[in-house]
Amino acid sequence: GQKVPGDLSFYNEVGDEILLGSLINDKPTILNFVYFNCPMLCSLLLDGFVDGLNSLDEDFLSRATIVTISMDPKDTPESAHAYKKKYMDKLSLKNNVLDWNFLTGTQENIEKITTSVGFTYKYNKQTKEYAHSAASYILTPEAVISRYLYGITYSARDLKLALLEASRGKI
Repeated sequence: GQKVPGDLSFYNEVGDEILLGSLINDKPTILNFVYFNCPMLCSLLLDGFVDGLNSLDEDFLSRATIVTISMDPKDTPESAHAYKKKYMDKLSLKNNVLDWNFLTGTQENIEKITTSVGFTYKYNKQTKEYAHSAASYILTPEAVISRYLYGITYSARDLKLALLEASRGKI
C-alpha cells in the first residue's frame, strides 16, 4: 500500500535523465534491484525472472512495464545498457514489445527508492560486494506497492496474477 516516489531522477541505459514516475504510468510495473557487476545473486534473480517472463504471452507483457534499478551508484548507463542487452537477448519475444528499463542513479535516490519499498542491502567493503535480498515489487499504475514476489524464480502464474491484480489497483 506504500506509494513509490515518482519524483526521483535516474539515468536510463542510453544516458537520459528521467523521473521514475515517467516510467510508472498507465500500466502495472515490476520493480527490482540488482547491481551490474554482481557475481551471483543478481544474475540468478534476473535469469529466473526472464524464465517467468518467457512463459507469458507477448500481448500480456506489452501491458506492463519493468524497471530494474542498480543499487550501486558506481554503475553507469553504459553498464546498464550492456546488462539490458544481455537480458533482452535471453527473452524469446518475437515482436520485442517488452518495456524494460535499466536505471542507474545517485546514492541518495537509490536509498530513497529502496527504502520506500523496503528493499535492504549493505555494501561489504572487504568483499567489495553488496549483500541483499531477492525480490521484485509489483506496482499499480498509480505507483502503489501491490505485491512482493520473493525469491529468484517466478512462475508465469504468479507473475500474471500479480500484474492483473496490480492493474486493478488491488493491494
